[in-house]
Amino acid sequence: MNEVTLPPSPNWYLNSIFTCSKDGTIAWGARNAIIIAKRQQENKILNYSIIKDAHIDRVTSLAFSPEYGQEDKNLLVSGGDEFTVRIWNLDNLSTIMAYSYQDTKQNVIGVDWCFKDPNIIYCISTDGLLISWNVSFNTCYPISLGKLTATCLSACPHDCNLVAIGSKAGLIYIVDTHGTGSIRYKLRGHDTEISSLSWCPVEHNILNNENSRDLLLASGAKDKSVFLWRAGGDGRYQLEITLPNAPLDSRQHRSKSNVSTGNWISVCWAEPKLLLTSSFWGELLAWDLKTLNKNKPLCKVVHSCHNRTLFSIVIVPYVYETINDSWRIKNRITVWTLAQDRQIICCNIKKDDHEIEYNIPTQGGFIYCVAPCPVDTSRIAFGVGDTMLRIWNLSEAHETSFDVTVLWQKIKGNIRSIAWHPVKENLIAYGTAEGRIGMFDINGNKPPTLYRQYHRKTVYTLQWGPYPGIKDHALYSCGEGDLVCYDADKPNKDPTLILGKKCTEVSWKPDFSCLAVGLQNGTILFYNRDLKEFGHSVSVMNIGVHCLIWHPDSTATDLTYSRLRNYIAVAYNATTITVLDLSDLFEKINDANMFTGSNDKVNDTERIPSRTVNKIVATLNGHSNKIVGLAWSPHLSGYLVSSSYDCTAQVWNVERQELIATFTDHCGPIYCCMWSPLDPDLVITGSADFTLRLWRISSQSVLLPEKKSSSKKSKSKKNKQKINEDNNTTINDVNVDNKNTSETVIEAIDKTSESATIKTEISMAIAKEIQKKTPEKSSYFPTYSKIMNNKFAILKSIKYLIKEEESFLNSEQQLKENAGLPSLFTEDTNLSDIINNEKSVLTAQGNHTAVTEINMWHDNLKENLEIAVKEKRLNDTLISLSPSLSMKTWREMCEAYANQLILESNPTKAVSYLLCIHKIYEAIDVFQNVRMFKEAYCLAKSKLDSNDIMIKTILQNWANYEFEKGHFEAAAHCYVKLGAYSEAASLLARRKDVESLTIAAKLALLSDESVLSKSLVEQAIMEALKNSDTSLAENIILKFPRIKYLEVQVKVFKELKRILEKKIEESTIYTWLKGELEDGILQIFEDHREEYKAYYDDLCQYSFSNLIDNQATLWINVSGQLAMAMICDSMEKQLTHLINALSIISQFEILHRKYIVNHGSSFIKVLTNLDNKSPTEEKSIYARKCSLSKSLRAYLCIGLLNWILDDTNNLSINDQSIQIIQLIEELLEDILEKETVRYWSLTNEITKLEAQIVSNLGKTQKVDENINSEDDDTLLLKKLDDIKNEKKRFINERICAPCPILAYSKANELIDKFSSENVIIKFSAKLNEIWIEAIK
Repeated sequence: MNEVTLPPSPNWYLNSIFTCSKDGTIAWGARNAIIIAKRQQENKILNYSIIKDAHIDRVTSLAFSPEYGQEDKNLLVSGGDEFTVRIWNLDNLSTIMAYSYQDTKQNVIGVDWCFKDPNIIYCISTDGLLISWNVSFNTCYPISLGKLTATCLSACPHDCNLVAIGSKAGLIYIVDTHGTGSIRYKLRGHDTEISSLSWCPVEHNILNNENSRDLLLASGAKDKSVFLWRAGGDGRYQLEITLPNAPLDSRQHRSKSNVSTGNWISVCWAEPKLLLTSSFWGELLAWDLKTLNKNKPLCKVVHSCHNRTLFSIVIVPYVYETINDSWRIKNRITVWTLAQDRQIICCNIKKDDHEIEYNIPTQGGFIYCVAPCPVDTSRIAFGVGDTMLRIWNLSEAHETSFDVTVLWQKIKGNIRSIAWHPVKENLIAYGTAEGRIGMFDINGNKPPTLYRQYHRKTVYTLQWGPYPGIKDHALYSCGEGDLVCYDADKPNKDPTLILGKKCTEVSWKPDFSCLAVGLQNGTILFYNRDLKEFGHSVSVMNIGVHCLIWHPDSTATDLTYSRLRNYIAVAYNATTITVLDLSDLFEKINDANMFTGSNDKVNDTERIPSRTVNKIVATLNGHSNKIVGLAWSPHLSGYLVSSSYDCTAQVWNVERQELIATFTDHCGPIYCCMWSPLDPDLVITGSADFTLRLWRISSQSVLLPEKKSSSKKSKSKKNKQKINEDNNTTINDVNVDNKNTSETVIEAIDKTSESATIKTEISMAIAKEIQKKTPEKSSYFPTYSKIMNNKFAILKSIKYLIKEEESFLNSEQQLKENAGLPSLFTEDTNLSDIINNEKSVLTAQGNHTAVTEINMWHDNLKENLEIAVKEKRLNDTLISLSPSLSMKTWREMCEAYANQLILESNPTKAVSYLLCIHKIYEAIDVFQNVRMFKEAYCLAKSKLDSNDIMIKTILQNWANYEFEKGHFEAAAHCYVKLGAYSEAASLLARRKDVESLTIAAKLALLSDESVLSKSLVEQAIMEALKNSDTSLAENIILKFPRIKYLEVQVKVFKELKRILEKKIEESTIYTWLKGELEDGILQIFEDHREEYKAYYDDLCQYSFSNLIDNQATLWINVSGQLAMAMICDSMEKQLTHLINALSIISQFEILHRKYIVNHGSSFIKVLTNLDNKSPTEEKSIYARKCSLSKSLRAYLCIGLLNWILDDTNNLSINDQSIQIIQLIEELLEDILEKETVRYWSLTNEITKLEAQIVSNLGKTQKVDENINSEDDDTLLLKKLDDIKNEKKRFINERICAPCPILAYSKANELIDKFSSENVIIKFSAKLNEIWIEAIK
C-alpha cells in the first residue's frame, strides 16, 4: 500500500472548470475551492494541493498561464460565481492579483489566458461584459456585447485580439478586442445553449487545400451537432458533424444524458486533424479529419470509462507553428476528462490504440464515516455527503487507478454512519442524515433493503450485535437520543426501542459480550448480550459522549488475547480522550453470561460495584477542538488514532500516554479515521474538505496545539461579568431600600429642599406647552379648497345657485359653464362625486385616516376596513371604529390587526389585541414565536388553569431556547419547574463551580439517579479542594452522607496543606533522622483508621484525574492515595498507596522543573512528615519489610539526593550531614538494583520490537524472500510477549520505581560536594560496586 489522496469532485456542467498546463499539472474547481494535482517525480502518484475558499461562491472557470513551468510563472487564473477574477501563484497558493467588476451583480462564467500573448487575460460575465486584462500593466478594457447570456469563452491561440464567446441562445460571438473592441461575427448554427468551444491548433484551414488563414473553431452545444467554423475567415461554418444516436460501445448498459440538462457536448481540438468530442452516453469520441466519408469524418471510441454525461475534455496545450508540421498523431496524446459520475479519467491516445493511465474517483461531499470489512479486511467502505456509499478494494494497486464501487440507489441523504455485517462480508448497512436506514448486498446490483423509518434526523451510529429472540445478528441504530434495534430479516417490522435516555453513542465489544451506551450527560451504561444492565453506570464527564471504541480482542502482534482487550476509549464533546479499563467488570459479565442460556436471571444482588467500572488508565490531551473519531490499531495493542474538528489526526501510544504523530494535511474538520487493515504504518482519514487520505505515521511529526492566550473577548466577558455583578449588587441594594410604598417615597421627596424647585419647573413646562400654537387642521377637501380659493370661482358657483331667482342668468352657455364648477351646495349625486374625487386625492397622498373618517359619513366604513386589511394598513383608529358596524366585524379586525402587528415586529401590541377577543392561546404563541418566554409564561399563568398543558409547553420551549443560547442555569430553572429534575441536573452539571454541581447532585438524587448524584458530589468536593476550601468540602459531605468516604481525604488534604506551608530546614532533616519530629501523617490518622476503614473500598472506586498539570490536581491525587494508605487493612496495601503518592509527586516535579526552581520542592516535605519515626528504625515505614519497601526506599533516596543537591539549601558536608550520606548509601542498594535497571530498559526494548514487527508487517516482499518470514515474525512476537510479561511482573511486585540512571547521576554529583578525601573514596567505591552489580 502507498500514501494516496482521493480528491474532491469537480463542479458539474462547466466546460472550462478543468485545465491542464504544459508540464501536465492539472487543476479543477470543486465548489468554491481549487484543486491542483501534480505528478510525483519518483512515481505516478498525484500530489494534491487545495486552495480553500478561493472564491465566495462556486468556481466556474480556470486557465493556466502559457508560461507555466518557467521561473516565477507558475500562475493560474480563476473565476467564480462572483464579480472577482483572481490570479494565483501555485508555488505558495496565494493570490498575487485580482480584478473586480464594478457591478457586483456580475458573475464570471469564463476566463482564458491568451496563448499568443501571456500578458493578456480574458474574462466574461454571464451578462455579456467582456474584460481584456493586461496583467503586465494591470489595466482592464471592458467590451460590452449587448444583451446576451454568456456560457463559455475561448481565446484564439493564433491571434491575441480574437475571442470566441458562447451564449445561452445558441449564438457564438467572435469578438475583435483591438482598440475599443467590436463584434466581428455572430455565428448561428446551434439552436440551443453553447456548452464548449475549441480552436484548431493551426491557423490555416486544414479541411481544404487553399491554405487560407481561417482560424477554425469547433463548437459544441446542447443539441446533436458539432460545427466547425471559419471564425478568422468569412464567419461561415466549414463542416457539421452529427453525433451518433446510439452508444458505440455496447459492451455494457449506458444511460443517456439527463433530459433536464440537455445533450451536453464537449469538444477539444487535440491535433490538427483529430477532434475529440463527448457523446450522449458519456463516451469519448475521436473524429479523424483526414478522411471524410460523404463529407463526414470517421469516428471511433477512445474510451467509455464514464457512465454518465462527460462535460470537460482537456489536453496538454500545444500550438503548431506551420501547416507543414506532421499531421500524424504523436506517439502519445494525454487526454483528461471529467464526467457526472465523479470520475477523472486520463487516457493516452496512441497511433492504433489507447490506454487508461489514471482513473481517479472523487467525492462531492464531506467524508462522514469510514469502516473496514471485518471478514474481507482488504475492503473498506466510506460514506459521503453526496448521497453515495463507496466500497474500496485496498488489495488492488492504487497509484493511478482505484478499485472503488459506488452505491447510490435509493439513497436520498448524506450517509452519516455505516456498519459491515460481522459474518457476511457482502452486507453493509448505512444510516443517513434524514433518519433512513438501509442495507446493501454488494455482490449484486439490486437496490438496498430499506427498513421501516423510526428516526427523523441524523443516525449517529449503526452497530451489529445479538438480540434476545433473534438467531442472526440484529442491527442497532442510535439517533435523536434513542437506541433502537432492527430485525435484519424483517425490514417492514417496527424496530424495538432499547433505550430512550438521550443516547448519543453505542458500541458492542468485538466478542459481543458487552454493549456500551453513551448518554448525553456523559454517563456510560453497560449491558450484557441479553441487554441486562450490569453494575453502575460510569459518569466521568458531564458532557455528551461522542465516540465509544472497544479495543480489539487480539491484534496482529498478540500471540493470544490482547492484555488490553477490556479497554474502551471514550471521546466526549471535548478535547480529551479517556481510556477506561473494564477488566473487573467483565469477570462479572462473563460469569453472568454463562447463565443466560438457562432460566436463571441476574438479580440486583449480582450488580457490579461501580468501583470496578470507573477505572481510568489514560487521559490523552492533544487536540484543540472536540474529538469526533477514534480507532484502535488492529496491528499493535494500545495504539489509537483520533480525529478532531481542529483539522488534525493524532496517533497515540495509550500505555505510555504518548503522542506519536500528528497529521495536519487536511484543511477541514476530520470526521472519521481508521487504521489501514493491511499496513500498520498507514492511517485513513476522511474530512470536511471532501478528501479521503491514506498517510504514513512514520512520515509525520509530533505537533501539539498552541495554547491560546487570553483573548480580548474573554477579558471583555470577565469585565462584563464583573459589571453585571456590580449591577446586581446595586439592584439588590435598591430592592432592600424600596420596601416602602410609592406614597412614602413621594413624601420623602416633598420633605427635601429640592422638591419645590422640581415642582416649579414642571409647572412652567406645562404652561409653556399650553401656550404653544395649536397646529392648523388639514382639510378633507384639498382639491375643492384649492379651486374655491379663487373668488371668481365662488362667484360663479353663487350664480349657478340663484339661476332660478335671477333673470340675468338666461344664457344657456353661462349655465353650462357654471354647472361644470364643483360645489358642495349642489345635488346629492354631484356631492358624492366631489367626495369620491377628494378621497382619491387623499389616498394618493397617504392620508388614509381622513379617507376613513369621510367613509364614516357615507356608511362606507366596512369597505374601507376590508381594503385596509388587504393592504396591511390597519391602525388603532380603524379598530376603534369597527364596533360601529358589528361586534363580529370588530373581532375580525382585531385579529387581522394582530397578524399585521406581528409582521411589523410589534408582538406586544399584537398580544393585547388578541386578548381583547379572548384568543389566549394565540396570544401566548405570539410571545413564544418571538422568544419572549417570560411574558408567555406570566400570561399563561394569569389566564389559564394551573394544570393547562400550555404552561408545560411554554416551560419546555423556554428551556430548549435557554439551552441553545448556552444559559444552562436558566434552562435548568425551567426543568425544575416542570419536575424534570434529571434534565436540570444534566444541564447544571456542565458548570464546574461548586454551587452548580451541588445543586445538580440534589436534583439527580430527587430523580432517583443516585449514581449521577454521587459523581456530581464528588466533582463538587474536588472543585472545592482545587480552591483549597476544605471547609466547603466538609459542608458538602455533611449534606450528602453517601460520600462520607471522602471525608478522610479532605482531612488528609487539609493536613498536607499545613505541612506544605512549613519551610524545610537542615535542622528539620536532622531532627527527623533522630526520630524527634512531631506526629507524622501516619500517626495523626492512626486513631481514625477504625472510623473510616469501612470506606476503603468506596474510596478505591473513585477515579482521580490522570492529567496532573497544576498544584491543585497534584495534591488532590496525593491526598487520595495517602487517605487510602491511612485506612487500609494490610501493610501491602498501605505501601502500594504510599508508593503511588510518592510516584505522582516525583513525576510532577520532573515535568515542572521551572515551578520547582521558583517555589521549591515539596517532595522532601512529604517524605519527612510521612512517618515521625527515624527512617533507620525497624518500625519505620521506610524499613525493609518486603519487595514493595524497596520502591518506597528508592523514592526516599531520590528525594534526599534532590534536597541535598539543591543549591538553595546551602548545605555543607560536615560531620552532622554524614548521617544523611550514610542513609543515602544504604538506600542506593534499593534504587540501583538489577530488577529496577532492567525494568527501565524494557520500555525501549518494547518500542524497538514493535517498530520492527510493524516494519515486517508493512513490507511487500517477493515469494522466494519470504520463506522464513513467518518463523521470524513468530519469534519476534514471542519475544515481545515475554518482555511485556516481564514488565508486568515487576509492576505487580513493585508498583513503580524512580529512574536508576537519574539516581546514579545525582549520586555522582553528590561526590563533588564532599570535602573529605576519605568520604569521597568510600562513597565512590560503594556507588560503583552497587552500579556494576545492577548492570550485570
